[in-house]
Amino acid sequence: MKKYIFVTFRRFIYVTDLMMEYHDLLERYERESCQTYLWDGNVVGISERGFEVEMASSGKLCRRYYLQDELGSPLWLLGVDGILWK
Repeated sequence: MKKYIFVTFRRFIYVTDLMMEYHDLLERYERESCQTYLWDGNVVGISERGFEVEMASSGKLCRRYYLQDELGSPLWLLGVDGILWK
């Protein structure tokens, strides 16, 4: 009996702002997808481009904005088309 072990590795590339002490993530790359984060004191939104994102298939840009509570914790993602994600 032969045993097969499949190991997959995910490689991420992070682009950070070295001038910031925290909240410094600007972009994240994984294979063909790219996530760009929008900041205004706290994370405000995310733009995604790539094949793994449901609405950004075939390289289209998908923008979502975080709706936060009074402490700054993200509760929902709001798409440009008005669809909410938890």
